[in-house]
Amino acid sequence: TIATESENITIPLGNISTRQFLRTGAVSQIKTPFRIKLEECGPTFKGATITFTGEGDEYDGRYLKTDEGGASGVAISLLDRTGSVIPLDHPTAAYGLTGENSVDMLFYARLIATQLPVTPGNVTATATYTVEYR
Repeated sequence: TIATESENITIPLGNISTRQFLRTGAVSQIKTPFRIKLEECGPTFKGATITFTGEGDEYDGRYLKTDEGGASGVAISLLDRTGSVIPLDHPTAAYGLTGENSVDMLFYARLIATQLPVTPGNVTATATYTVEYR
């Protein structure tokens, strides 16, 4: 079961200066953590993977495209617990141990420059995640 607090997650990315994005591939210094928690996994649980889906950035489809009307030249990069990029539409490594009853999975989100120049503005995007139990 997905914990109630993990059903709809809002991730505030903070106020980030465009000076952090002087080249394509530059990332924001702020890396915002968020969690997805599973409950009632049970004795047959062997782990779970997460796949994030959404509209990919037009310049680099690994990252989540930001909505029109805000900042431009940036996308949202999703990271696993080790800080490695999780490309959209690719499952993560398995989280959790065999037989665990609950699993608290740590992820991060940050901005990445996918084209120059980066222009300031609000950043919003929507992603969906799918849990695959093992």
